[in-house]
Amino acid sequence: PTLPFTASVVDLPCSCSSSRGLYPGQLRGTQAMAAIPESNFTTGPRRSPASHPLQNAVHKVLVEVEGKATDVILTRYTNRIFILATQNGKCGTLINAQRDSKAMGRTESEPTYSIKILLGKREDVFGELLARALIEKIGRTGKSLLLGLNIKDLDQKKTKELLGKILEHKVW
Repeated sequence: PTLPFTASVVDLPCSCSSSRGLYPGQLRGTQAMAAIPESNFTTGPRRSPASHPLQNAVHKVLVEVEGKATDVILTRYTNRIFILATQNGKCGTLINAQRDSKAMGRTESEPTYSIKILLGKREDVFGELLARALIEKIGRTGKSLLLGLNIKDLDQKKTKELLGKILEHKVW
C-alpha cells in the first residue's frame, strides 16, 4: 500500500534527527501516519486524493527485504529523484548518481554515469551497484539521483530485491 508523504501538512518529529533513533512515545512509518486523525491532514477545502499536487511526486512505502521491514521514500524534485531506503529510520550512506553529458566519442546510445558516495561507507559496492541500476532508469529523464541507503549487510540478493521494490513504486 502506497501512502502519500504529508510532512508538509502534519508536523511529525523526524526519527532521522536523533542519534538514538525514535523518541519516547514516537511511532515509526505507517504506524505514525495511522495514529494521526484524518482531520489533522486537512487545512483547507477538501480535495480528492487524485487532485493533490504531490500525489505522484512522493511515495512512502513499507516493504520487506529478505523478511526485514524496510521504509522506502521516493521523492521527485525538478532536477533530481531522492530515494531513501532504511531499516532503522536513519539515512545511512548518501550516494549521488548522474548521467554525464556526452563523453568524447560516445553516442547517445552509450551513456556514461558518475556515481559518488557523498557520506557514509566509502567502499559500499552494492550501494554503488544499486545507484547505477537506478540512474540507468532515471537518467533518461534528465534527472540525477540522490540515494540514502541504510540496509544491514547489503549483498547481491538484497540489492536485486530492493531494486525491484523501488521500481514498483517509481516516481519518475
